[in-house]
Formats: sequence, C-alpha cells, structure tokens
Amino acid sequence: MGIKRICNPGVMYTRRIPAALLFIFCCMIFSVYVTYFNHGPPEDIMARNRQQQHGAESDNEDKGLHVAKRDELNAVENEEGGDDEKIKDEDNPDFVESKKLWENFIKSNDYVSIGDLYSGCDEGDRVLVGKSIMLPDKENGGIKARIFLNFTFEEEYMGGEFVLEVKYNNKELYDNHWDMCILDENQPDRLIFCPYEANAQWSWVKDKKIPSYLPKGRYETKAYVTNQDDKRILCGYSLFIL
Repeated sequence: MGIKRICNPGVMYTRRIPAALLFIFCCMIFSVYVTYFNHGPPEDIMARNRQQQHGAESDNEDKGLHVAKRDELNAVENEEGGDDEKIKDEDNPDFVESKKLWENFIKSNDYVSIGDLYSGCDEGDRVLVGKSIMLPDKENGGIKARIFLNFTFEEEYMGGEFVLEVKYNNKELYDNHWDMCILDENQPDRLIFCPYEANAQWSWVKDKKIPSYLPKGRYETKAYVTNQDDKRILCGYSLFIL
C-alpha cells in the first residue's frame, strides 16, 4: 500500500513570508549602511578632504583653511573703527610668520590638514600654534586625526576647562566641557599635569581615532581651553568630510 503525501499549500505559503520579510529587512539595512555609514576606503576619505583643503586654500589663499568659520565666530571689532572695521589675523606679523611655518610643515610632509590651533580666540591678537591632520589608521583600519601642538603659557596656569562643540551638516550635534587638569588622567599616554608656570610649554603629537560608526557628512568642531580666570588661552577649529 503506497503512502500518500499530503501537501498543504497554505503551510508552505506562510513559511515563505518570514523568509521574504527577512530578505527585505536585510536589503533595507544594507541600503542604510551604504547610504549613511559606508565611508569607502581610507584613500577615498583622504582624497575628499585633500580636495576640500585645496579648494579652501584657493578660495581663501591669504586667509587659511578654516577662514569662513573662524571669521564668523571670532572676528573682533576694532574699537576705533566701529562695526565696519575689524582686526584681522593677517594684520599681525607674528601670526603671518607662524602661519607660514605651519603651512610649510604641512606641505613638506604632504599632509591633509583638517584643523588649526591658535593661542587664543581673539582674532588679531594670537598666533598659529598647531595643526590637525587626517591620515590612514594602519593599525586599526579606517582613519584617524593627528594633532601637532607647540604652545607656550604666557602666564601661570592653575586650571580651567576644555570645551568642545560639534556640528554635523551645519546642525548642532554635540557640546560638552571637562576639567582640563584631569582631562586625560586615566590615559596611558597622559600629557596634562597641572599646574604650569609661565613660559612652560605644551609640545605634543597626539593621535585620535575617528570612529567608523559616524555617518557620512560634514563635521565642524570648535574647541577651546580656559584658564583659572575663564580666559580662553587656546582655540582649535577643524573641518572634515566622511
């Protein structure tokens, strides 16, 4: 006697539905990843930021990489000239000389510059004391930022705050502040040891991983360090594209 197999089309159909939904869900996840989080290989990211660097330099050849954001946030009114006349960094011979030194450093090493560091936030009364660059992270994959800083304290430094503000595609994304003297106390390569006497120096080379989970887009950061009198003694700006 033969065995009859009964095929229930309804059961087979209901089993296909979860598989189809799973396939659609995976396609959606993949599309989101490609659209928002797949930055491409480090070489492509570097190329985009190098192109931005050259474009900014050609548009603002006498002012520097981050001139638009810097001028918007930090232009200081000239007390004698009123609102229409402003003090410019380029009017300060010390600034011009420091800018040339750092630009030559970037060009001679073929670095991709993404940021500037200044000895204060008041334009016209500061010098360029550092640069931030982007480079491939050969050890962990992806990319990282490297900060070069050569800063001298004009006065005794007893402590203050480190303030960070971040924009993503021209929208406010993140802001926070920390006690400067304990900012990196738990790091194996700690660099900050307060207090500092007048004429003491911060001479650093510091690497910072740029997380791969950040969505694609344009990132602008502003950071500054205050002293015990709440005076901004160090300012930094960066602009990069993922």
